[in-house]
Amino acid sequence: MQRLQINVLGLSEVRWTGAGSFTSDNFTLFYSGGDQHERGVGILLDKETSKCVKGFWAASDRVILIKLHGKPFNISLIQCYAPTADSDDDAITNFYEDLDNAYSQCNSNDIIYVMGDFNAKVGDIRIGNTVGPFGLGNKNDRGDILINWCQSHNFVITNTWFKNHPRRLWTWKGPGDRVRNQIDYIMVPNRFRNAIISSKAFPGADCGSDHVPVISEIRVKLKRLKKSKQIPKLQIQLLKNNNDVKEKFCIEVQNRFEALDDITEVEVLWEKMKSSILEATEAVLPKIKMNKKKRWMTEDILQLMEQRRLKKSNPLEYKLLDKEIKKKCSEAKETRLNEQCSEIENKLSINTKYAHMKIDEITGKSRCTSSGCIKSKSGTILMEKHDILNRWSEYIEELFDDNRAAKPIIKKNIEGPTIMKDEVRKAIKSMKTNKATGPDGISVEMIQCLDEIGVDMMTKLINQIYDTGNIPEDLTKSIFIALPKKSGATECELHRTISLMSHVTKILLKILMMRMKNKITPEIAKENSDKVKFQWARFLNTKLQWANLKFKWAIAHLPPPGYATAPSHPDVASSYNNIGNAYRNMGDYPKALSSYEQALKIREQSLPPNHPHVAGSYNNIGAAYSAMGDYPKALSSHQQALKIRQQLLPPNHPHVASCYNNIGNAYSDMGDYPKALSSHKQALKIQLQSLPPNHPDVAVSYNNIGNAYSAMGDYPKALSSHEQTLKIREQSLPPNHPDVAGSYNNIGNAYFHIGDQRTAVLFYTNAVQIAQKVLPSTHHHLQMFKRNLERVKQKL
Repeated sequence: MQRLQINVLGLSEVRWTGAGSFTSDNFTLFYSGGDQHERGVGILLDKETSKCVKGFWAASDRVILIKLHGKPFNISLIQCYAPTADSDDDAITNFYEDLDNAYSQCNSNDIIYVMGDFNAKVGDIRIGNTVGPFGLGNKNDRGDILINWCQSHNFVITNTWFKNHPRRLWTWKGPGDRVRNQIDYIMVPNRFRNAIISSKAFPGADCGSDHVPVISEIRVKLKRLKKSKQIPKLQIQLLKNNNDVKEKFCIEVQNRFEALDDITEVEVLWEKMKSSILEATEAVLPKIKMNKKKRWMTEDILQLMEQRRLKKSNPLEYKLLDKEIKKKCSEAKETRLNEQCSEIENKLSINTKYAHMKIDEITGKSRCTSSGCIKSKSGTILMEKHDILNRWSEYIEELFDDNRAAKPIIKKNIEGPTIMKDEVRKAIKSMKTNKATGPDGISVEMIQCLDEIGVDMMTKLINQIYDTGNIPEDLTKSIFIALPKKSGATECELHRTISLMSHVTKILLKILMMRMKNKITPEIAKENSDKVKFQWARFLNTKLQWANLKFKWAIAHLPPPGYATAPSHPDVASSYNNIGNAYRNMGDYPKALSSYEQALKIREQSLPPNHPHVAGSYNNIGAAYSAMGDYPKALSSHQQALKIRQQLLPPNHPHVASCYNNIGNAYSDMGDYPKALSSHKQALKIQLQSLPPNHPDVAVSYNNIGNAYSAMGDYPKALSSHEQTLKIREQSLPPNHPDVAGSYNNIGNAYFHIGDQRTAVLFYTNAVQIAQKVLPSTHHHLQMFKRNLERVKQKL
């Protein structure tokens, strides 16, 4: 790219799995592949062009779309890899559907470039404004399809419109150099054809392929983007490891804190505290030096590559040089790997975090990368920043929607006990280190390093917040981060949503949680306290997240210690619900049922009848009845939950599907398998409309349908459903997941009852092998799998 001064390079048949992007040596590659190392496409951008990327969409393993900021029009790049000549018509149809989908995501004003290996010959005869007179060879059937697509979208095939020497026309060389064809093209809309200065093949390029690059010179202007200010990274670990740095930092902060004693306004006090800590940090701590990544490639190898390029006309010498280059590359990689291993050994005793990071880098541990775009509710791909933010705002509001009735007025003039230094000290000490900072930029290490100076000032700030109910605006904000569950994810549902909140906010919340815990713990019997310790941790984590979302409201309305909450308050119902969850996890279903019923009673009094929390209570009661064996009552509760959710939610919402699955399970437990089958099919129908086809919940519905068919004696249909379950679970779960073992066992059962004992042995054996890796030897599922395997072996 540097030698030919190429800014954008489209790649076909990359053969990488997944989708994502990475940067190396000032070049950024965006790629899109499938589940296997087949097909795949990519677009490689130089440093300046990559700065203008708005986002990319991995449409399929044959089509990828990238959008760039341009001036006056934005630019859309579509890279393609069409099926080869021996592919069937369905593959061609699917390819052009993917291409149409990518094209439909481009704005009408965009400058659109469609390029790639189309495996089609368009010939050397001019066809309207689409194909020029300077093509190569004769047109074939695949060429007709490509021409029809270009005509329907008013595109021009650029490398057929420039008169060049024949060696500048062919783009692919057949085996043994018996034939040369033109099957790679760069296409642009007819309205922008005058922007193309030249378009031709470069057979002299040394790219190790039977294809040669097609290069177009285009007049286009990228938009100059303002460089965002980079916050320097500081060596925070010195506050823990270096006593001199720690002492100097404390003195700097203390000197600045002395001027804050007379401040009584919460907002002003916090801003002064924050600036004092950050200014002292920048004054004391050195910046982290960003060392340039060392390459394994050497100058000797690069010189040999240049010699190889010059020998393309001599096949024998070319092959000898190519063999030598591959050998030297292998040796250079091995040398670099040994250097990295030695570096890791030296760092293990000093900086384990860095050592593990280097291990992940060497072993190529996969990381899910974001696509830079998101889908709207209607399925449209959004790449504009404000559109993406609006979609996330819409999704989060729906996810955490709270339609509860107005809260009862709580007297605010009742003062509770002052927050003590011991409480603050304990909260600060319990905070985990090496965590990302919130919007304020203050890390846990900075607060802990200050010792009593920090405890005193933090106690003053928190007491002012607690007494007045006024929270600094800075502490109510958090940085929202969406982590994709798989590379190239475009649906909001396929992201893990986390937020980075201020560590000062976390300290305040920890203090409030400790006080709340003292109120809630007596509700749980002392003899069960050890058993529910894990559940309590989950409860605190849930409360912490909820408090982050409703933080400002919570502080203003939280009753002070000693002030009793109204018995019909929804928060009391939430406490009963959490206690019920604890009892259910302990296996004490009667007590869980009692708590759930109490929660429902309060919610029916304080919330609208079709509120989602009321439906949740009915759902929990149904689960408790089911665990106790009272299936008619379980069925009734789940039906009531479904009724509420059908009134509240869209008909294809996943929560409605969950209700149908719960109802199907109740019918199945009662022995009414036809009704169970009908409910599970309804759940699957909804999930296929609202969830990705390989979502784990879809697998659950297929599994339930298979179980219903088995109970009815229809084993061929049961086999089909369980095979679909296994297919999804192998795509969405780790290979040694217990659910995968369960699917193998279910397929084995189907084959056993069909009479195919030998196939049943294979699936039972897989189930046992997986379960032995992940389950204790005494687990009832593993024991059942082994019994099934022994049973079928006796039949052989």
